[in-house]
Amino acid sequence: MQGVHRAMQIFSIASQRAEWLSARLAVIASNVANATTPGYRAREIAPFADVLQQQLAQAPHMAQPARLAQPEQSMQATQPTQAVQATQVARTHPAHFDAAGGTGQPAAARFEVREARAGITTHSGNSVELEKEMLAGAETVRAFQVNTALVRSWHRMFMLALRDN
Repeated sequence: MQGVHRAMQIFSIASQRAEWLSARLAVIASNVANATTPGYRAREIAPFADVLQQQLAQAPHMAQPARLAQPEQSMQATQPTQAVQATQVARTHPAHFDAAGGTGQPAAARFEVREARAGITTHSGNSVELEKEMLAGAETVRAFQVNTALVRSWHRMFMLALRDN
C-alpha cells in the first residue's frame, strides 16, 4: 500500500509542477504583452523548487527527500525585489470558463510572482527583454512536455502493476 501512496505523491507533484508551469507561462505572456508599455517592470515566478520546499515544510508527514534537485540556471529566479500583486479574474456568467481552475484564484496568484532583476531598462522605464522572455517560454514548453511524458510513463507503469495483481 505504501507504493500506491508514493505513486499518488508523484502524480500530485507532477500536477503541481504543471500548475506552476502554467502560471510561469502566464507571467511570461504578460511580460511579452507589455513589452512596449512605458514603466512596465518584467516579472517572474518563484522557482518550483522553492514552492516544493515550502509545501514540504508545511506537510511534515510527507517523506522528505534527501535534497531537491536544483533548477536549471536559466530557470532560477533572482532575488525578490518587490512583490507584484496578481489581478483577480471574475466569472461573470455561468457559461464562462473558470480561469482559476476551480480554486477561486488564477494559477499565477497561487505562486509568488516578483519583479525580475532588470538587465536592460529602456528610456521609457520598461525592463522586458523579449529575447529572454522567448527563451523562458520555450524552456517552459519543453518542461511541460517532459512533465507530461513522465506522468504518462508513470501512469502506464502504475496501470500495468495494478493489472498484474
